[in-house]
Amino acid sequence: MGLVYGAITNKITSADINSITLTSATIDTANTGNIGPSGEWQIKVNHTNCGCNLTQVDIQLKDNLNWTYITFEMDTTGAAACWGWNHGSYSSSGNLYGYDEGQGDRIFESINSWELPQFQSHNRTVACDNDSNNFMRYNENGPRVFAMKRRRNVNGSLAAISFGRACNCNGTTIVRNIRIW
Repeated sequence: MGLVYGAITNKITSADINSITLTSATIDTANTGNIGPSGEWQIKVNHTNCGCNLTQVDIQLKDNLNWTYITFEMDTTGAAACWGWNHGSYSSSGNLYGYDEGQGDRIFESINSWELPQFQSHNRTVACDNDSNNFMRYNENGPRVFAMKRRRNVNGSLAAISFGRACNCNGTTIVRNIRIW
């Protein structure tokens, strides 16, 4: 995964996970664990709701290492008009700062998502609309994949990767290649 530019990163394994909180989602245990290419931890969840009820997943990390940056890859299927990634709507903030490219936050290594011209003008961390630039609503051609780099609010509280969706019917999300530094 790019965008760390020589930084020494720490891969996340199951020993680094403090808790997983699920709302209208189930863990696909066959695709969850230290099964990444380098032995890193990943999780696959099934979003079990259908309609506009919320499905949300929070992956809280332990504080056994000092870190201020995190990268992770998302691989998601199924349509959703409403969604959020560490925003506060449809997900928690996860104790990460608000997405700000001016501060170094980035979305990169996109497939079927942000790299496509029709989706580039949409907000990067939250939506609840049927606008044609909402990639989670209108792009169902294969999985949508992207990596995200975010900044941690180092205030003594644990941090989490948080994502959620609503106004959808089923789908999956895989979170993998989690690195902190």
